[in-house]
Amino acid sequence: MYLLASDFDNTLYFNGSFHQEDLEAIKRFQNTGHKFGVCTGRQLNGITIPSIGYDISYDFYITCSGAMILDKHQHIIFEKTIPYHFVKEINQKINAWISISSDNKVYVCGTNKKLPPDMGTKIDSLNDLKIEEVTDFNFHFKSSELKEAKLCCDYINTYYQDYMIAFQNNEHVDVAPVNCSKGNGLKFMEKYYMSQKTIAIGDSWNDITMLDAASMAYCFNYSPKELKKKADMIIHSVNECINDILQ
Repeated sequence: MYLLASDFDNTLYFNGSFHQEDLEAIKRFQNTGHKFGVCTGRQLNGITIPSIGYDISYDFYITCSGAMILDKHQHIIFEKTIPYHFVKEINQKINAWISISSDNKVYVCGTNKKLPPDMGTKIDSLNDLKIEEVTDFNFHFKSSELKEAKLCCDYINTYYQDYMIAFQNNEHVDVAPVNCSKGNGLKFMEKYYMSQKTIAIGDSWNDITMLDAASMAYCFNYSPKELKKKADMIIHSVNECINDILQ
């Protein structure tokens, strides 16, 4: 039995929709007896809400950059958290809007953008939240601010490395508890399913640990060069990836 972990945004989900040929390939992969799931910086609702109305099912969910993992029935099988006071402390240093995952809810602060339902609930201040722990949090820069996103990532990994780890995802920065990553999430699922082979497909820098952890790694022709160096094969779609696996 093979286990295929796919990134979500710009790998499986594009501009608010899925590609039909990818969905058909996933169904074919699962019908062959293999397991398909997502490995993403999003939390659970950020996957399930966009998937409504599409013929797709997931055998596992590696969410929040590996900080929360759920089985096919959406039961939590692994979870780790970050103390909330660190989030508030870091947010004072970063000039970007922030989203926070806690208790399978998402809260957004610092933006006037109109956001889709899966992006969460807007709050005026981080002090509005009466919580002690978060599953993960994310900073969102402008698409032209890749350098600023990298500096944010480096800052967190330099000064808060004992508590959390930051991954750059294009103009976004995904922050997970220490020792959590997409790669460690994939390793967890490999043991959980006792899989013969793990396969990963992703598109951006935050997928590097996942590709490193996989037996077979795929990325896209539009992926950054750092990711292409990690891939066994460069493809154009999830459909092409699955066709290669099943041939």
